[in-house]
Amino acid sequence: MQLRHGHAHAELRTTVTLEALSAGTRLGLITDGDAETLRDAWVLATNLRGALALRGNARDTDVLPGDVRELGVLAEILGMRVTGAELDERYSRAARLARAVTERLFFGWDESRR
Repeated sequence: MQLRHGHAHAELRTTVTLEALSAGTRLGLITDGDAETLRDAWVLATNLRGALALRGNARDTDVLPGDVRELGVLAEILGMRVTGAELDERYSRAARLARAVTERLFFGWDESRR
């Protein structure tokens, strides 16, 4: 959105992701529902990255551990009352929904045509 429309809308020219997303909504470039989907996924991913960094035993804070016990520890760090398996499902769902929005809006892909 920023690359496609930033030249015409100064409010999109920011490095703050959530500000750009809000600006896109105000400008009518993205619906409230799609913006909420992207916002929720971004916040969850950012929080998980922070929890991984706090945990201190992950070499790559952009990759979730495969062990549901470790995911449970991350949930505890984040103050979430969910199991590791539930956190994994929550993250997977948020990522799936955000990917669908991204593919539809920014790449013009239609899920029903696949």
